[in-house]
Amino acid sequence: MTELQSTDELLEELFGDPKAAAAAARARLREPSQRREDVQLQLDPEVLNAFRAAGGDWQRRINLALSTWLVENDPKQMHSA
Repeated sequence: MTELQSTDELLEELFGDPKAAAAAARARLREPSQRREDVQLQLDPEVLNAFRAAGGDWQRRINLALSTWLVENDPKQMHSA
């Protein structure tokens, strides 16, 4: 992953089919607003830079990327890196 990687490329790398990931993200955007919780999160610099480089709503897009990932994955099945 490079610092100049587009959000679409990042979504494709993270979730496979970028069209499916984008469709899931758009569906999430249409859902009624839910209460959000402020958290402190540590991200790899290249991940943060890729999202920040794509625009000012980077925190919302990270949330959408994670929400999209949850559609097809179970966090309980992940192994620590």
